[in-house]
Amino acid sequence: MSGFYSKKSRAEMRKRKRKNDKVTSQSQSQRPDRSSRPESENTDMRTEAPETNLPTTSTQRQPAPTTRVSIPPDLTSTQARKFRKDARRTARKEHSAPHVVVFLNPDGSVFNDGTINADTTETTQTDTTENTPPPKKKKRKEFPRINDLLAEQVTEKKRLEKQKSLESQQAKIPLETRDLHVALDCEMVGTGIDGKNSALARVSLIGWGGLDVQTQVLLDTFVKVPERITDFRTWVSGVRAKNINADTAMELHACRNMVGKLLKGKILIGHSLSNDLKALMLDHPRRDVRDTAR
Repeated sequence: MSGFYSKKSRAEMRKRKRKNDKVTSQSQSQRPDRSSRPESENTDMRTEAPETNLPTTSTQRQPAPTTRVSIPPDLTSTQARKFRKDARRTARKEHSAPHVVVFLNPDGSVFNDGTINADTTETTQTDTTENTPPPKKKKRKEFPRINDLLAEQVTEKKRLEKQKSLESQQAKIPLETRDLHVALDCEMVGTGIDGKNSALARVSLIGWGGLDVQTQVLLDTFVKVPERITDFRTWVSGVRAKNINADTAMELHACRNMVGKLLKGKILIGHSLSNDLKALMLDHPRRDVRDTAR
């Protein structure tokens, strides 16, 4: 037989079952303990009134009332499905208690729509809900917002337009004029007491010869410091001990001579160039210096 129960009916049945189990457990716990009685009394009770195992109301399951409904012939599958649905709804309205509706085919056989017996369904549902843990919530896959994508697209478009306009402006400047401009930046480390004295540790020279960044780098090297370093100033300079002790690091006098040759006849650009030139122990004509710190 096939039956149909609503969620509300199944919840009421489970509630009544838990209530009956609770009453049974309480009645069993209230029974007097025969082990504490004298042995003679226990033997008398066994002889006079043997204990009988009476079935409890919770273990005896009352079968739900059943109603048989015949399916009219000459119905399509959709119409038959709607007919069965209406019949179950009518049975729920007419009967407050759980009710089983069994449908019969026109030939009198029981219609089987693939559903399981109501009693079996209820027991399996109660067992699974009591034994299995609650399902874990799946993490929602995060997708980028359309507004963020549009904002990134607009930002990238502006960057490309700015780069294109900059390249067009640089293309108008003659190559001879661009070759005269050189940018200088130096990084220093601390020597002496508390690292108050500055010593040259890195030199970077960039030209304005072409549009490619790789061709603009004239010199970028670390410099070996002849004195004892007391403060590397890594948080500002980015210089570490392994950089200065590397084989690729240049000697101070060699680096000084190379920078002097590269700066000869050039227009020097930088920020606080007085400190950089002091560390290099070099001088440059004032008319050819473009210091952004002034």
